[in-house]
Amino acid sequence: MRQKSKSTPVSSEGVVRVRDIRRATRKHHAAEKKIRIVLDGLRGETSIAELCRREGIAESMYYSWSKEFLEAGKRRLAGDTARAATTDEVKQLRTPSGVDGMNLEQGRAILDEMQAWATQPQFVYRHEWTVEDLLIWDNTGLIRQRPHCSVARVGEEPIA
Repeated sequence: MRQKSKSTPVSSEGVVRVRDIRRATRKHHAAEKKIRIVLDGLRGETSIAELCRREGIAESMYYSWSKEFLEAGKRRLAGDTARAATTDEVKQLRTPSGVDGMNLEQGRAILDEMQAWATQPQFVYRHEWTVEDLLIWDNTGLIRQRPHCSVARVGEEPIA
């Protein structure tokens, strides 16, 4: 029979030092890169193993990013985005012009100019929906406007 070799005890200081080195040298991936990789995987054009090799990540990392991505999407679809408004946001809503430090005329003029700029055709995306479409956008830089459409609920008059 073979005897088990006795390993030398590892000091807790050594374990802590190794853990700190691993943390310091760990790769940090930007959110945009994670989303791009997850979307590539969801497209199914290449295998997950091939995608992970190409991107230099472990498959387990891809699957955890994918799970986070899909869970966030489910929460968003369920309407789980509520948060309390900050004091500054409430104060800005109370400003008649919508622009702090400006009177109504000045504020409206600058807001009109900003909206005219932001709604130029090169900045507008209109989507023709089809079954199984998935649309992802950066909500922080988005101005939303729904084109006029009639929506009717059972027993109600159409509303716009």
